[in-house]
Amino acid sequence: MSVRIRPYRGTKDKYEVDIRFPWPDGGEYRKRQKAPVSSKSGAKRWGEERERALLLSGKPKPESEVKAKIPTLREFTERFFDEHCIAERQKPSTLESHRQVLRCRLVPLLGDKPLDEILNTDVQRLKARMADKNPKTVNNALSTLSVMLKKAVEWGVLGAMPCAVKQLRVFHDERPFYAQEDYAHLVKAAGAVDKRSELIFLLGGQAGLRLGEIMGLDWTRVNFRHNKVVVAQSVWKGQVQVPKSGRIREVPMAKQLCAAL
Repeated sequence: MSVRIRPYRGTKDKYEVDIRFPWPDGGEYRKRQKAPVSSKSGAKRWGEERERALLLSGKPKPESEVKAKIPTLREFTERFFDEHCIAERQKPSTLESHRQVLRCRLVPLLGDKPLDEILNTDVQRLKARMADKNPKTVNNALSTLSVMLKKAVEWGVLGAMPCAVKQLRVFHDERPFYAQEDYAHLVKAAGAVDKRSELIFLLGGQAGLRLGEIMGLDWTRVNFRHNKVVVAQSVWKGQVQVPKSGRIREVPMAKQLCAAL
């Protein structure tokens, strides 16, 4: 073991400490650095204390073995949005869904936890916290969490998924339909209000368009020659996006709908 002191670059009242010793398990440590004190004896003491501290802490691991700091869920949120949601050009409604889930569900409960410390018990805590919510609402939150963790693995932030994110089972009730007579009364009542209201009920009831698809329909998509409506876009909070299915579809027009258009 050796601690040597010499003037730092030939200046007065500044000293360089040269620490050199062998590691117990092999290899040698050597480092020269400027002492933070101005006396030779003080520099010597500082060097000896530094040497003892290095021996006590042990031989440092190679840089390749040093574990990178794992971000918390809160810290990873911005990258998730920029490099996945926005990069994949998700619909505005999907982006807003992710934002709401993170802001209201995930960040309050798991925001300060490193991603690799989000365990199965945390997933169950999330489900318990949302016990009074509709299963679909719970599954939306679980889906966002699952995608975030999978992207962290894909981008090398995590070595593997730290937990299993299992969604709730959803039972779909049979959807009710209007009887023909009841639907006819509904369309007639809408027509008594104005022609636009009548058209909304015909597009929804006879052509099966969703509300956003009705709002996004324009005349270039109405084909009177072949009695078809082309559903190519949807409007959500003033923003034009693709339909929910993500595909353009053609819908036949019934005579009543065609006449109303």
